[in-house]
Amino acid sequence: MSESTDRDETDRPPGFAARALLRRARYGSLATLSAADGSPFVSIAAMATDMAGNPLLLASDLARHTQYFRADPRVSLAVEADSARPDRLAGPRLTVSGLIEIADGDGRALDRYLVRHPEAHAYKSFRDFHVYRLRPERGHFIAGFAQVHDLAAADLVLNDASWRDLDVAADDIVRHMNEDHADAVTLYAEFHGGAGNESSGPWRMTAIDPEGCDLVANGAFVRVPFAETVTDAAAARAELVRLAKDARQNAGPR
Repeated sequence: MSESTDRDETDRPPGFAARALLRRARYGSLATLSAADGSPFVSIAAMATDMAGNPLLLASDLARHTQYFRADPRVSLAVEADSARPDRLAGPRLTVSGLIEIADGDGRALDRYLVRHPEAHAYKSFRDFHVYRLRPERGHFIAGFAQVHDLAAADLVLNDASWRDLDVAADDIVRHMNEDHADAVTLYAEFHGGAGNESSGPWRMTAIDPEGCDLVANGAFVRVPFAETVTDAAAARAELVRLAKDARQNAGPR
């Protein structure tokens, strides 16, 4: 199993495709500035995104990159498509630059990080670990050969009106889908998420946001993008119904 591919996202506006890539990423390369002399330092960081699309990190005070961005909050985060391309440089990739801030007071941020990285539950109670949010100021998106786009913050992050109502309903939606529509969740993973129909245990929805939902099964992860941005529970329900109907009509015999 692998993450969903970039099969159709580059046909959308650059901001949409860049956000989709950022939301799908589970790891990125984090660039910080040395507190000693300002020289660059790059490390691998596990990541998630909040409802608006801002990247989230869980980092220890002992980590060198944490010490650097606590002294200078200017950072960059680079992510790429999880693709089977023989030439990885031919696939979509995105660098987001902005300011990083502590987000310990936002329990929703920690929740979204932990459903993306359940192994991090072991660290959340450690006093030296904190949740951080990267506030993008600009992005550099390479969608493919000769498809280069410089993006503004508004291209990378949704405004409040796009996610506030959905955020209130998100937990109930996820619970309802897992308890009452497990068959549909499996269809999402296999048909829309690119997981195939090989057995990997039951698929579960772990999170939903205005532009898609995240599914897991035995450590495998897929991201299912929505056709349009959904802003509340009713719109989310309509899109989830559409995805299930589309999968049943087009997936073929199981």
